[in-house]
Amino acid sequence: MKDIVLGHKAERDELLGDRYVQREGLRDARENMKNDLIKVIVGPRRAGKSVFAIQMLEGLDFAYLNFDDERLLDIDDYDDLLKAIRQVYGETKYILFDEYRTSKTGNSS
Repeated sequence: MKDIVLGHKAERDELLGDRYVQREGLRDARENMKNDLIKVIVGPRRAGKSVFAIQMLEGLDFAYLNFDDERLLDIDDYDDLLKAIRQVYGETKYILFDEYRTSKTGNSS
């Protein structure tokens, strides 16, 4: 499990290193990060939801999980996944659950 999370951390770091066009509404979204409510970004495929989330969390300490990783389909106990997240990231306030597809597969969210 820890190896999966480590791979996703590397993917997160790669995404953070990319350059993106600033998305509309980003200032308001960052302002909304101050409350403890769960945030959900919805929209059609390829609309830029993943990029928006990365931009929204940039500069914050956050964990990242990519649920397009089929290895996560076999998880029976999500507490094990949370333990692996803590092992890799330490205590973090934010977790981005993404279904991002890299350009290698020809799709993105």
